Amino acid sequence: MDTHDAGAAGRAAAAELARSFNAAADRAMSPDSTPLDRAAMITGLLKAVEGRQKELAAARRADMHVVRPTMTLAAIGAAVDLSTGRVDQILKGK
Repeated sequence: MDTHDAGAAGRAAAAELARSFNAAADRAMSPDSTPLDRAAMITGLLKAVEGRQKELAAARRADMHVVRPTMTLAAIGAAVDLSTGRVDQILKGK
């Protein structure tokens, strides 16, 4: 699988994860939920994101460094759905 195909597969997987997260957020925000159920579900979602944010950001940065010698910032950005500027910032640890 070449880099382009891998990027497409990654984008498809990311889209599925986003749909799952958004479905969970929609369930949490349902008017049928009681206020305490809604607050508990939202807390769970926020804790899940917060608990893994640093780990995920570090892995993304490391992976971008792996492909950087063979790809432009723009190509990386297109593959991961980020702007060229944001890719540059991530690679610089910002």
